[in-house]
Amino acid sequence: MQNTKLTAMAQVLIVDDIEGVHEMLDLVFEDTGIELHHALSGEDAVNVFSANTIDLVLTDIEMPGMSGLELFSALKNVDERVVVVMMTAAESRDFVLKALRLGAYDYIEKPYDEDELIDVVQRGIVERQQRLHAATVDGNNPELIDEMERLREELNSFEEAKTENERLAAELEMVRNELTDRKTHDKALKQKLTELELKEGAMKTMENVMKERMNAFKSAEREQSGGGISVEAQAELQRLKEELEMKETELQSMETSIQERELFLQESEESLFEKGQRLQEIETELEQLREDLGKQGARSGASGGEGLSAEELSELENMRSQIKEKEEELVARERSLAKTERLIKAREQFLAQSETILFGDKEDE
Repeated sequence: MQNTKLTAMAQVLIVDDIEGVHEMLDLVFEDTGIELHHALSGEDAVNVFSANTIDLVLTDIEMPGMSGLELFSALKNVDERVVVVMMTAAESRDFVLKALRLGAYDYIEKPYDEDELIDVVQRGIVERQQRLHAATVDGNNPELIDEMERLREELNSFEEAKTENERLAAELEMVRNELTDRKTHDKALKQKLTELELKEGAMKTMENVMKERMNAFKSAEREQSGGGISVEAQAELQRLKEELEMKETELQSMETSIQERELFLQESEESLFEKGQRLQEIETELEQLREDLGKQGARSGASGGEGLSAEELSELENMRSQIKEKEEELVARERSLAKTERLIKAREQFLAQSETILFGDKEDE
């Protein structure tokens, strides 16, 4: 029997739990113009049939799980006009008769003849087309219209779900990035808060010490007004009072110094950076002037000083003056940088001593 290609691309679903059967049928239908779909179980076959426009289902009868008969019933619930061809062994003819009574289109026994199999499948595809055509001509096919509408709605729902999933994935990635940035920022804030709490604790401790001493002085003054204090006690009281006033003054000065420290250091660092940049620029200009002067000197030496015009001699002298000025400016910059560094070190030493005094008072108490 001669194989003939169909005029339209037909789609056939092969259902068998043995992968070798699928590979063999791919070779059998290779030149027929039929597009094959594959499923290794009845459950997979229902999903493939629902997602594609299948013209014919070629299924094995005996399979683990859902059998061929059960698959046929399930497919009829999806599409009443489904065309099914059963593949069976000779000993399973009872199942074949039952399938034919249920409405299966045809069957073929294993091992089957390739030409016979292709002929049965092609006739089944024609039967499928005739069933669909008859339903369309009659115009009395609300089930087909409803099914097509259902499939369209499922497709739209799938596309919407896919778009929504992509949007949610992008939002999730953005939230993760924001959370990472926030964690880093929170860590820096916590570190600054800890430093502020330490400074605040030291200031509160000093304030409490001062309050206690002030209360002691007030009590001593009340006793003095009652005449119950000696001259030596009065002198000690006066000394402690003066010391308290001095400590309060120092405390206020230290608070101001601590507040100004970061601003001063930041400005000093910026000044050092700017001066360093200017110093590099001066060194570059100085090097360029030296190169130019060397070239002029070489020319002058080669000619013995003769042959240079008055303008060139003036330019040479001007370049020497510029070099001297740049060298003086460079020395001045270096001195300024050294002075600024000494000033910063002095300020840091002063602040360190101030903090030592603060915490030293705390330990004494």
